[in-house]
Amino acid sequence: METLISYQQALIYLNEVGRQINRRAETLEIEQALGRTLADDVSASENYPAWNCSAMDGFAADAASLIGSAPQASHAIKGILAAGDPPVHSSSGVWEIMTGAPLPDHCNSVLPIEDCVVDRDSEGKAQSVVFRKALQVGKNIRQAGEDFTTGSRLFLKGQVLDANSILALATLGVAQVRVLAKLRVALISTGKELVSFRSRPEPGQIRNSSGPFLMSLLQTREVEIHSTHSTGDSGAAFRRLIEVLSQDATVDLVLTTGAISMGQFDFVAGTLRDLSARSLFQKVNVRPGKPILLAELKGSDRPLFLLGLPGQPIATAVGIAFFLDPLLGAQRGSAQAEKSIWMPLAEDCKKPAGVVSFVRGGIRTSAADSASVAWIHSNQQPSRIGPLLECQAWIELPEAADFLPAGTAVRVVPF
Repeated sequence: METLISYQQALIYLNEVGRQINRRAETLEIEQALGRTLADDVSASENYPAWNCSAMDGFAADAASLIGSAPQASHAIKGILAAGDPPVHSSSGVWEIMTGAPLPDHCNSVLPIEDCVVDRDSEGKAQSVVFRKALQVGKNIRQAGEDFTTGSRLFLKGQVLDANSILALATLGVAQVRVLAKLRVALISTGKELVSFRSRPEPGQIRNSSGPFLMSLLQTREVEIHSTHSTGDSGAAFRRLIEVLSQDATVDLVLTTGAISMGQFDFVAGTLRDLSARSLFQKVNVRPGKPILLAELKGSDRPLFLLGLPGQPIATAVGIAFFLDPLLGAQRGSAQAEKSIWMPLAEDCKKPAGVVSFVRGGIRTSAADSASVAWIHSNQQPSRIGPLLECQAWIELPEAADFLPAGTAVRVVPF
């Protein structure tokens, strides 16, 4: 009988497996790179801004040249500069300037237009200006390279690109990036009771809701569905399929649902033993999802692993969030932390002692001090799907405790 291991022990195995699976790198246009993991560090190839430019609409001048000017002195305007105009090589004078326009060579200060009195001709062109405040060197100027400097590192290998990352890359003219290819996953569902969710079940049958649910969860991750299969309750069919997938070099991971507990038709673990697969774990001290397994398949010329999840949809979701996601995170390294939040519980909570519990809940604002707190749904039956619609996050409750008072810090993982 397989030994029950702790969730922390399971995470160690998942980290090791994640680092063994060799995901290829591919080059993508940045418009297609959102949510993808960088395969290399990325550095700036140029300064940004590329030149000194104005941060305000106003008037630019050399602040030192105006020292000693009479109060309310009127200064002639040499010209106007707008964003998109080429830099002006000038050694003196005052210029009207718009936000983003390059500063003339000699200018080192910009006074906002609201601090100026401007005399304009009939066409609106500025003829002269009176400064109502003193100009200060460097004021209202964006210095060349103050945002990004040539050679500075923007992103680390393993970082996931978000919309802000795409903004920075586009700003610097980076059109393509090398990212990790998506993990190619072969899906296997088990259970003869399952019929298509598009059909009406006969007595004793249920719709395969886990299939589209699982595929939807995977589509939000760096996963490519390699293939989908169903073996019913046939251990022989499952064995033949595993033998085929083990020889397929285009599969990175096999993900199964169902048939991993201890019933008569729970054939996955036994079939893997018959195939001499190396079992890493088969039972983890968590709820829901205790009968979850991880094994290395034999017969392949590269590391190929199988992650077996319970078939019940809520336990399947736990398997994705708390087992597959750490495996994917290990492939990214330590450049970016997982998206979990620590926050206090809104109310007292009782739980079974000696097991890590993953419960459904969400985040709300405390009426007492307007701080964010974690709330737990009152119905945690793993067979109930309805409560899932009212929740926004998983909440991890630690193994040792059987009672957590309000205010206890817990880990919250948004769906």
